[in-house]
Amino acid sequence: MSPEIIDLLYNVAGFLGSACVIAMYFANVTGRINSQGLIYPIVNLLGAILLIISLYRFFNLGSFIIEIFWAVISFVGLWKYYRRKTGKIKPQLDIEV
Repeated sequence: MSPEIIDLLYNVAGFLGSACVIAMYFANVTGRINSQGLIYPIVNLLGAILLIISLYRFFNLGSFIIEIFWAVISFVGLWKYYRRKTGKIKPQLDIEV
């Protein structure tokens, strides 16, 4: 496979990862999705993984650090979702500021 095609594939992974993260943030801010649900952390984790894949080819330390944290936070969201579904923790109350 030519280097141009390989670069394109890594760029596509990065664009898709960015789209996942941006779409979930927008859906959360506009109230179209519940950040306490299952889809939000899964799609954010997918976005972080795709961005990390693109960073393998086009490395940037600052972006890599952000994506590692984004992935860890997504895992925390998945863990909290699982704990809520198994009844081990109670759901949080919505508090308007």
